[in-house]
Amino acid sequence: MALKRQPRLIRNHHHPAHHRAAINQPKHQAIVALRKRPPLRQPLHQTRSNLTISNKNPAPAGFFVLCTTFAPNHLHMAITSELEYLGDLQLRATHVKSGQSFVTDAPVDNNGKGSSFSPTDLMSTSLGLCMITIMGIAANNSGFNIDGTKARITKIMASDPRRVSEIIVELDFPSNNYTEREKQIIRQCAKICPVSQSLSAELKQTVVFNF
Repeated sequence: MALKRQPRLIRNHHHPAHHRAAINQPKHQAIVALRKRPPLRQPLHQTRSNLTISNKNPAPAGFFVLCTTFAPNHLHMAITSELEYLGDLQLRATHVKSGQSFVTDAPVDNNGKGSSFSPTDLMSTSLGLCMITIMGIAANNSGFNIDGTKARITKIMASDPRRVSEIIVELDFPSNNYTEREKQIIRQCAKICPVSQSLSAELKQTVVFNF
């Protein structure tokens, strides 16, 4: 006995009638649509003198509505880390994929002992880590080397409310006689790294390049 063909998914959710039709689709169809949706990616593309981020998303219109309406988020999101409160303002953070872990502590100016990274220390340090990682990717793709690059991170706090107001990243590069084009690539990477792009515009990012 031939299987009855399922109706096609209606992907244009901008029209009210189309939206109602999409909502009435069976749940398993929505999950299929979720699995077929290309992931949102931001690949690095090298140009003549710098690097740019591409935000192209090839997913057809309407797939996002179907996915968020019918399919649980955990189908496409893996847990990044797990946290355990140890007491005395200390937590253990474990990276799920690798099993690597570390302990954080509150800073001395906020009821802690300062025995390890605080959450805002990690946020500030992540900015430098991300910048150098993106620089390393660009260097590998462009035929130059940044091995041995070091950075010093300074976190400046503000109050009312308590927050990080400025992060200073001072980068020391090895003596590799970088060309002006290579230096421009390195500087651009500091601007486009995902952590930099994710921080509030009110948070001042100061980057010093020592070539």
